[in-house]
Amino acid sequence: MPRGLTLIPKRPSPSSRTVDRLLDSQTVGERQSRLTRRGLMRTAAAPLLSIAGCRRERAASRIVIATFDSMRADAAISPNLKALADDGISFSRAYAPAPWTLPSLASMLTGLSPFAHGVRTYDSGLPVEALSIPRLLSENGFATALIGFSPFFEPDYGLTAGFGDLEAHWRTSRNNPTGRALPMVGSPDLTLGALKWLRAHRDEPFFLWVHYYDPHLPYAPPSEWLPDQARFGAFYDDHDTAFRSMPLDAARSTARQLYDAEVRFVDSQLGKILRLLRELAVYDDTLVVAASDHGEEFWEHGSFAHGRSLYDEVLRIPLVIKPPWRGGPTISREQVSLEALFPTIADVAGLTFDSSALSHRSLRDVIEGRGEGKPASPLLATSVTRGEDQVAVRFGRWKCIVGLETDEALLFDVENDPLEQDDVAASEASAMATARSTLQGGLHAELLRKEALGMPPRPVSPADQRLERLRTLGYVQ
Repeated sequence: MPRGLTLIPKRPSPSSRTVDRLLDSQTVGERQSRLTRRGLMRTAAAPLLSIAGCRRERAASRIVIATFDSMRADAAISPNLKALADDGISFSRAYAPAPWTLPSLASMLTGLSPFAHGVRTYDSGLPVEALSIPRLLSENGFATALIGFSPFFEPDYGLTAGFGDLEAHWRTSRNNPTGRALPMVGSPDLTLGALKWLRAHRDEPFFLWVHYYDPHLPYAPPSEWLPDQARFGAFYDDHDTAFRSMPLDAARSTARQLYDAEVRFVDSQLGKILRLLRELAVYDDTLVVAASDHGEEFWEHGSFAHGRSLYDEVLRIPLVIKPPWRGGPTISREQVSLEALFPTIADVAGLTFDSSALSHRSLRDVIEGRGEGKPASPLLATSVTRGEDQVAVRFGRWKCIVGLETDEALLFDVENDPLEQDDVAASEASAMATARSTLQGGLHAELLRKEALGMPPRPVSPADQRLERLRTLGYVQ
């Protein structure tokens, strides 16, 4: 029988010893020496990123990011997202660096993995001095705005820092027909705010990030988007409870239909933004990015919602990039992370930066049709929020998940087993050895980046109101 939803209890970060067990101190020293010579380590004369950017010819001066909370890759077949993909590049192998919002969006904004920026639990936030996409663009003359809802848009978490204009909402209310704790500001209101802001800034360089909470739980699409109002209307106000009383197949089918209705609904909001960009005659030369912070589980491996595992149903995400020139439709099989957005946006905007300081390379060459076929860099993911924390490494055809406390490992041939049903750790000794070596190297590099930054995550105190808000949205027990 399916279980109810409790996603993110407070838990300490794994001790450094649990990560150190995967590392070799001599190799750390050697890597630190090499990275220092390459200029990664911070010095007064060599900042990690150059704020004073040098604009190139064809540089993007208008940038829009639309992100959708909990949208998995296989849900992203809605008409407006597909239309955007027809004008750009859809990345079929894009992954989140964490299975829940806070560390994943921190990585998107900074270009750093959760191991490097250190924001891995709900009682941590980005430090005030962290360099992010809005801060970089603001320093280079862009008008910047964030319009969205997330419980992690509370200022202490640091995700809203650096924006010139803010309509960042994080409070919830039960004053709605369902009686549930829902965002006080819904997706249509966010869209209206975005349209108003775009009209006001159409004639200047701008960066707008719109973050929609849909299709995050509770799945509560407007009634006109329900697949069968007569069937779902009777119990959908309390479907979390209903799921627990249903057979697994029925629960999965019902949850997925409600979830897909939310996807179609929030896709309609994206369509309004794209239509306005066309009406303002700026669509063609605007860099538009659509992505998700993480996916969603429907009991494929025994869990529901997100935050509980590092399987691909919760890590694989939609990522569509429409360049500020004629493009698409193109499907890229480049293996990429949400961490790529910082260097990619900076690069397409024509700003110089030290790529060695970041966890992911720019995708500009892929966008311009020059990057396919390069060897893919391994990707890390971490920050499981219930039970033992884990780290996953993806390289070539393999994906390995390792427990940070027990060191127990799973290995999947994701090329031939994309649903991750057959653990081959015991039978593929050579691949398993390579996985551990690759994981070790990746952790070395990210922990050195963290050391070079010299900015520990900001402590976020568990105030009663904050805990209650996270509890009502399913983030804590």
